[in-house]
Amino acid sequence: MAAGALNADSQAIGITGQNLANQTTPGYAAQVVEPKSDAFDLANGSAGGVSIDSGDTRSQYAEQAVWDQQSQTGQYQAFTDSASAVAQVMDLNDVTGSSGVLGSLSQLLQSFSSLPPSPDATASQNAVIENATAFASSITSAAQTVQQTVTNAQSGAENAVSQINQLVGEVQQYNQQIADGVAPGATTQAQAYAALESLSNLVPISTQVSSYGSISIMMNGGTPLLAGIQQFNLQANLVGPASGAAYPGGDPTLEIMDGQGQNVTNSITGGQLGGLINFVNNFAPTLIGNGSQQGVLNQLAQGVADSVNSTLGGATPLFQYGSGDPTNVALSLQVTPSYTSTDLSNALTANPNAAAGLAKIGAGATPATQINGENFGNFLSTAETNAASTIDAQQAGLSQSTTLLQQAQANRTQIQGVSLDTESVNLIQYQEAFQASAEVISVINQMMTDAENMLTVTA
Repeated sequence: MAAGALNADSQAIGITGQNLANQTTPGYAAQVVEPKSDAFDLANGSAGGVSIDSGDTRSQYAEQAVWDQQSQTGQYQAFTDSASAVAQVMDLNDVTGSSGVLGSLSQLLQSFSSLPPSPDATASQNAVIENATAFASSITSAAQTVQQTVTNAQSGAENAVSQINQLVGEVQQYNQQIADGVAPGATTQAQAYAALESLSNLVPISTQVSSYGSISIMMNGGTPLLAGIQQFNLQANLVGPASGAAYPGGDPTLEIMDGQGQNVTNSITGGQLGGLINFVNNFAPTLIGNGSQQGVLNQLAQGVADSVNSTLGGATPLFQYGSGDPTNVALSLQVTPSYTSTDLSNALTANPNAAAGLAKIGAGATPATQINGENFGNFLSTAETNAASTIDAQQAGLSQSTTLLQQAQANRTQIQGVSLDTESVNLIQYQEAFQASAEVISVINQMMTDAENMLTVTA
């Protein structure tokens, strides 16, 4: 009995030491010493005493709360990271409208209003050409930036899918150990739960833990990623517009297929993958288009260019852009390289109403000077307001979810984290108990020695 108690105390000290050593280990849950009394049954060789079982403080509810907030934070973070360059190049935070694409458009329209009908007003004509060049450069730069962020987000989504499959594979190896009859230790379990937390930042997950301890993972509560030792890998594809699409030359759509070949793109609304899908498939197309829409930058570039060119007339157009693909107008818009004040002067000479026509473009009084019933300035202002509102909502969501994530992590730490104070007290108690058990054995040993000596003397 004393030897059993000594062994139990030794195990308890070991468990406490393991807790102290893994206080900061990601995914680690404090191990709990669970003493139990052994039956006294001499007939069956049981002398009674005390032995040790161990458990842990892990709470699946606390873990899930962290994963849910981690997923939301990942979604908002991925979207805002992608959209930040768009907000900067379009200067969406400028409420005055004096910079970015809107500022360059305003300057161009102002130069139209200041252009005299006289073909000899060279300075005003040069100002029109300079402002037209600035507008084309501004809108092309914006389109290039949005296009680059889309390319980066597409690549990011492919990397996210690869990371998801890798992290699920780590948990699959954990389940494989259990299936092979090897009971994973606390640190091995911590590695599996650290992988789950990283996974939740990439995609929304929930889990089910079997009675044997193996972990099944589901995405969005329905799509299986791991069932026992069977893993279901995701796949990311870029799918171009169908041949019958409204804009067959538009950007491709990001598509996520599950392990059974089903399209699950629309069901992924959280995690970094969800944020990247939202940016590529929903937000960016409103600016540069895809198979179903032209995009506001392309609409504006084409509207302004066509309106100005038709108003001026003449053999050489002021603006030019690539033909055949309406979703490529903003990227290709430029002032005709050979265009000079002489060309503008010739246009004003040939068409005495041209200067007055240019001045009226800003008012948007005719269908040719409107987009969706708005003049060019109001159309762009509305589009920028909508884009800024979307980005602001994502940034607000990021701030809130970050706070909630910190709260969930703090709550989980309180429930299942290692407390230095508690473990220090436990260590002292188990050491004293070990010493007491050792003292019992020493006393018994001395008693046996004395008994042997008494027998020897008697003999």
